[in-house]
Parts: sequence; structure tokens; C-alpha cells
Amino acid sequence: MLYEMKLPLRLDADVTSECWTFYRMAVTGAYPQMESWLINHLNQLFIDPHCEIHYGFYGRKYNPYYAYEEVIETREKPLKELPDGRSFINYVIRCLEDGCYPLVEFDFHTLFDEEGTEEPNIHELLLYGFDEKGFWFPNLEKGRWVERHAPFDKMAAAFLLRKNMGAEKEQRQFWRRLYLYPFTLLRPRLDFAEPVNLYEFKNDLDAILSNACIRCDRIQEEKQSAGDYYNGILAIYNRMLLLAADIKEGNFLKQENVYNLALNTKRLYEYNSLFVKRIQLLRKRIELPCFGTLQAELDDLRERSQGIYLMAIKYRRTRSVRDLDQMKDLIYFAFCIQNGIIRKVRDELEQYLLAGPADISAQTV
Repeated sequence: MLYEMKLPLRLDADVTSECWTFYRMAVTGAYPQMESWLINHLNQLFIDPHCEIHYGFYGRKYNPYYAYEEVIETREKPLKELPDGRSFINYVIRCLEDGCYPLVEFDFHTLFDEEGTEEPNIHELLLYGFDEKGFWFPNLEKGRWVERHAPFDKMAAAFLLRKNMGAEKEQRQFWRRLYLYPFTLLRPRLDFAEPVNLYEFKNDLDAILSNACIRCDRIQEEKQSAGDYYNGILAIYNRMLLLAADIKEGNFLKQENVYNLALNTKRLYEYNSLFVKRIQLLRKRIELPCFGTLQAELDDLRERSQGIYLMAIKYRRTRSVRDLDQMKDLIYFAFCIQNGIIRKVRDELEQYLLAGPADISAQTV
């Protein structure tokens, strides 16, 4: 029987639509003691000038280096400090045995025998286990994260190509990254015991209810661009309705509409499922009057959000205006439900805090 070692990993993480977020949520989701961390984190969405939804606020995605610092210790190593060949494999094995999850950039053409251009196809993989023949890692296939295995020699060759791909290609890769180095170690903080900050949660609800638009100048790949970024659920739902109307008018393939309708609606469904989970986690810690009747509304929100996503997938196949109109109706009803839930919880939480100790540190549970 082959020797096998795997660190805990949750493939059905709460966030799967962003790879860099999935990797970290797959780690934290495997440790039940970190569940309460969700109440005060990753709770904002914004929509960019291309009508793409992202986790973050005011046009800035959550920084994967700092956003998880309470639950994950992040360490990075420059490529020049890493060995090649079997020495690289042995180093990664030692990291796994030490309880760290290596997040490593590889050339996918080499790793998966992909056909195509001669240009490297560089992407990161989260390694979470090994046996006598190779490493285990999650891989996105047909919209789902699944467990994959690759032999050591393939992994070493794919890493070596990434390591030696040249200064010009390295600079292009630099602009794509949301972390500092192409080799990162994630170590879960198993002693995590952060209390839930109720004041912060109330302020987050206020931010979700906001309807903000800001204009940002951005530099990406040495090119400067400006655009409007929208925050708050009213803005998100309004932009989604405008997006659907734009598609209905036949503008789906216009260059300025660089978006993926199914991915947007999946991210909204994912976010609303997380919102429902946060309310349920909060119920375990405090009691508010609205909690007695809220579950049906929470279930309705999750069901309608899933319906939006499924209708978007159906529309991609049928291009039916009727499907698009049904999706728009679901978007409207989901907003009404969510807006009502947030206002109830926010108002009652405010009264709870006003009736409690004045010391903000005492309002953590």
C-alpha cells in the first residue's frame, strides 16, 4: 500500500468562483474552529466598469495576503531561493509535513500536456498532500473543484519552466498576481479564537445597504484606465438588471461588455449563501427578536439567488428573451428579500448594542 499524507481541505468551500479566494477558503473551511471568522470577513461586493462582480469594496479586491491574517499565516519565498528537480520536490514535501499548504505557480502546458501556443500557461496550484508518486491538489474542471494528482517529475518540470521563463514573461506574470511571490506557504492558525465584533458586523450591514459609486484611475500592466465602481446591494442588483437589459438589446458581444453572465450570477448566489450562513452563525451567539421568523426569508433568498444563477446558465444555452426576463424578475425579488432582512437585523442589532455595555470591547462574543 502506498504511503499517503494529506492535509485537511474542503473542496466544496463557501467561495469557489475566485481561485485565489477558493484556495484560502478551502483551507479555513477544513477547520471548524475558524467558522466564526466568516461573520466579520469577506462580506462586501463591488461591481466594476465591465459589470463584473468581485469580492471587495470600492473597486479593490480583498488582499489575499492580509485579508486572512487572523486565520492563515502567509510566508513567501523568491524563486531564486528555491531548488530545482528532486530537491524542489523534497522541499515541498517537508513543507506539507510541517503543516503548510504550498501555493505554487506551474506551467500548465507542461503539467497537463496541454496543446496550444508555445507561450507558457502559468497558474498557481494549492498542494495539500502527497504519496510515493506525486502531489495532490484541487483543480477546476467543468466548473467544479476536484481532487487531482500529478507525478513528481511532471511537477518538477512544470515548476522549472515557470522558474526560468525569462524576464519579459516574468514581468507580464508580475502584473497578473495578487500576491508578492509565485511560491507562497499558507499555514492555518490552529489556535484561532477571534471573537465576533458585533459593532463591526453592524457597520458591515450599513455598508452593504449603501449605494455608492466611485470613479477610480487604475494602472494595470503599465496601462492607465478610469472607470466607475459600484458598492452596496442596491447598486449591485441595479447593475445586474442593467446588464440583463443590455444583453436583451443585443449588446452581449460588444467589446465594452467584457463579462461572464453565469459567473456574475454564480458569485451573487455564492455571496448570498455566505450572507445566510453569517446570519445563522450570529444566531448561535446572540438572540434578536427577528430571528424567530427570519429562517423562511433566508431560505427564500438562497433559493431565488440560486434561481438567478440557473436561469443565467439556461440563457447562455437558449438565448431566450423569456429566460432573461425571468432572471430579471428573480433579481428584483431577491433584492427585496435581502434588503428587508438586512434592515431588520441591522435595526435590532443596533438596539441590542445600545442596550448593552458602552465599551466596544465588551460587545464581542
